[in-house]
Amino acid sequence: MDKPYNPYLNGLQPTPKEEVAPKIKNGIYTIESPTNGHRTFRIKTQAETAKFAPGTRIVSLLTGPDNNNHYQGFAFVRQDENGFNLWKKYRGIHDERTEYEWYASMLLDMLTNPESKCYKTGYKLLREERCIRCNRRLTTPTSIRKGIGPECEKIVR
Repeated sequence: MDKPYNPYLNGLQPTPKEEVAPKIKNGIYTIESPTNGHRTFRIKTQAETAKFAPGTRIVSLLTGPDNNNHYQGFAFVRQDENGFNLWKKYRGIHDERTEYEWYASMLLDMLTNPESKCYKTGYKLLREERCIRCNRRLTTPTSIRKGIGPECEKIVR
């Protein structure tokens, strides 16, 4: 994905706080940029037996090639489900925002606001799909749209 996108630059305004956000669902989400870059996120509830933050919901970024296991957590879903609490090490200093803050604001806005400015500027939010041949998780925009992963597509041609 290109330089982290801030949906609130260039005169775009955040969703008014008085609107109640719908429930944020666990799942795998891919944000596709208008320039065809993408980032994939997972929202998942930790097991009650987990050593770190049992029973809490964590927002993670896919950081490696294994789209089942290579996720780096960076925020909690707030208890009221109206936002994310970024972990301290992923927050910017003073007025500088980190790429994780941009990602969190974009993901939250796109998940909770069907009229998000992100959609109007060409960004797309895609939900995880499964390959029709092998049932593996698909997270790249092209594979999600086709319904088949690149390896399986070579086999069925």
